[in-house]
Amino acid sequence: MGASVRAGWPLRLLAPSIGLLALALAGCGSVVGTSTLGPALTIDNPTHSKANGSPISLREFPAGPYHALMPQGQRMYTLHYWSRGLDLQGYLDVPPGKGPFPVLVYLHGGDPTPEPAHWTGAPVYNPKAAAESANAHSIVFIPNYGGYGPSHGNICSPYDCVLDVENGLKALSHLGGLYVKADATYPFGFSIGGYVAMALAEHDPQVRALVLDSPWPGALAFEAWAQQTHLSRMDAADLSFWGMVKSAFGPNLQSVLYQENSVQFNKMHVPILIIAGTKDNTIPPSLARFLYDRLHASGVEVKLQFVPGGHAPITLHVYQLVQKWLLPQGFHLYIST
Repeated sequence: MGASVRAGWPLRLLAPSIGLLALALAGCGSVVGTSTLGPALTIDNPTHSKANGSPISLREFPAGPYHALMPQGQRMYTLHYWSRGLDLQGYLDVPPGKGPFPVLVYLHGGDPTPEPAHWTGAPVYNPKAAAESANAHSIVFIPNYGGYGPSHGNICSPYDCVLDVENGLKALSHLGGLYVKADATYPFGFSIGGYVAMALAEHDPQVRALVLDSPWPGALAFEAWAQQTHLSRMDAADLSFWGMVKSAFGPNLQSVLYQENSVQFNKMHVPILIIAGTKDNTIPPSLARFLYDRLHASGVEVKLQFVPGGHAPITLHVYQLVQKWLLPQGFHLYIST
């Protein structure tokens, strides 16, 4: 699938940027003096290692327009780190105080199959989106997967996207002055990012709870849903998408490619909230229900919340639902009023 095709159906999995919900997360902060800012961070990579998860550079955004979008006292950084031999990029919001703080990880959408192309449009995260996503009560990590935006490489498979986020979280452990609370990582995934969030929860014991907004369920679960759904109930976009996945992953459901890009639901041991749009033409309501049923049958504490809207809805109402659900999970999602 060439880059020229991306104007068509591949964009169906590109969830909207979190920056579209201006100030809903950031609050009404203003530019503040350095005396009230959070801790200045440093890199601890004296050997300049290129191993996975090793930081490359850390640049702080100086006080200016972006800080006006953030809660008072925040610092915002651009972090580059190594993953799969690639120079990857993400943003880091750090609240004032010594911590330790929980970590909120925003995971954007994308293409469900690898592609020999680089993507720079939505939903790539930019500084404005990073500033608007700052949280007064937590560290916020906002990575761009390999092949997206400032990160090098071609568009990654979902499996490689997971590795890129795991290595980004590993890079945070090499930053001096950043105090992370144990067992308090909260991935918030949109579309393909929902799959990435679930895959992280399989392997990372620090993950405490997941929020999935219109999540892609992984290759095997998607195939099972497609087989279960009568063709007459699938629209042209669904059929095209199914055909693309079959073409990209091949006919053998036992292949490494299928296994790598799928979630083992019996390994999910954290609470999960699924948000689904009632008019989503990308992840249909029946697919969201299918994912819920699979997780519930595996013994996962899961809640499915349908809301008005299309793919990956990110309204203030959605964030209020998420805020209410996250509080019992030990996380305070900051929303301005």
